[in-house]
Amino acid sequence: MPNTDPNPSRKQAILLLIAVLLPILFIIIVAGLLLGSPLVSLLLILALVVGIGALKRSKPALFQAFQKEAPRERNIPSSRSDTPPVHLDAQRTYVTLVGLNASNQYSISVNLSPFVIGQSERCNFQIHDEYVSGRHLTIDYDAQEKLCYVTDSSRNGTWLNNERLPKGERRVMRQGDSLQIAGIAFNVEYAHY
Repeated sequence: MPNTDPNPSRKQAILLLIAVLLPILFIIIVAGLLLGSPLVSLLLILALVVGIGALKRSKPALFQAFQKEAPRERNIPSSRSDTPPVHLDAQRTYVTLVGLNASNQYSISVNLSPFVIGQSERCNFQIHDEYVSGRHLTIDYDAQEKLCYVTDSSRNGTWLNNERLPKGERRVMRQGDSLQIAGIAFNVEYAHY
């Protein structure tokens, strides 16, 4: 019978993981029961988790079958005719926003000014979430100051360092700041640091 699995490498990786982890978990549980302490089982499980983390760092190819595809970055020019987007330097990213929520990891490279984030197809980067507005926020880069400014234009708000931004007010983003959009906390990382 022909193989109908569209992703056999993922299936093989899952079977390998089950074949390796189940006996290890069984040994951990039996060892904990024999030694009479559930604390020993918990410590052994913790050691297993740490070992898997170390293996993931040293052999990332073993875990690639389990990773979701990251959302695509988009650099679509803004539709605003009053301030056309400016390609500051096509080879250079000025600021990167790195964020994580329960289901996705985001890395947004800002190399246009203005740079719009939202759900609309006209945005430079799209986040599909019920709490993200069509044009949620705009990031402007000031080449002289080498700083980015964020302006909230959303229904549900944007937070900078746990402080809600007033709608329409421009605020500076600094290295290491936290920008929160719809429950996703983005770390602000400037390229020149």
